[in-house]
Amino acid sequence: MINVSETPDINALKAAYDGGVEKFKSWLESLPFSQRQQLLKLIDDKLNR
Repeated sequence: MINVSETPDINALKAAYDGGVEKFKSWLESLPFSQRQQLLKLIDDKLNR
């Protein structure tokens, strides 16, 4: 499980992540393009620290 602060968006992320790959993939695909881009940037920033 992801350990993060509780917000509606984070709750949706945690539920999708905990639901397995298909549910997580579906959740990602449901995000608006701008939110997917923000998430990709966040992940890239975390990986390149």
